[in-house]
Amino acid sequence: MKKRATLQGKRILAVDDEYDILESIQEVLEGCDIDTAQDYQTAVEMLNANVYDLAVLDIMGVRGYDLLKIAKAKKVRAVMLTSHALSSGNFAKSMGGGADVYLPKNKRRIGRSPGRCLERGSPKARSARQVVRSSQGLL
Repeated sequence: MKKRATLQGKRILAVDDEYDILESIQEVLEGCDIDTAQDYQTAVEMLNANVYDLAVLDIMGVRGYDLLKIAKAKKVRAVMLTSHALSSGNFAKSMGGGADVYLPKNKRRIGRSPGRCLERGSPKARSARQVVRSSQGLL
């Protein structure tokens, strides 16, 4: 996998209650300084103790929307991940809460989107229908 120079050395917080998802995030974002948390409280402690370039947050299981509020208050860009909630309501709640990207748990997309987020700033929002159509290869 070709590494994006934009991501090299960036500090990223990845939060998901599924360990295998965290491993996959670490794999596709190799070259980044990645901290991981499997629960809300640990993630809050890490957000309060460290400075991050980006937070990759699961919506379900770790109170992702609450973590999004904290990340945005600290001016940390956020990618929201979902495997169970590809819906227009969750898309709207994520983007309305300040997420930069809303993605299905898809290894290819996880590998590309954080770099694009940091390169260009917040990407153009897409409709939930477009997100659902493009969600292939779930982790």
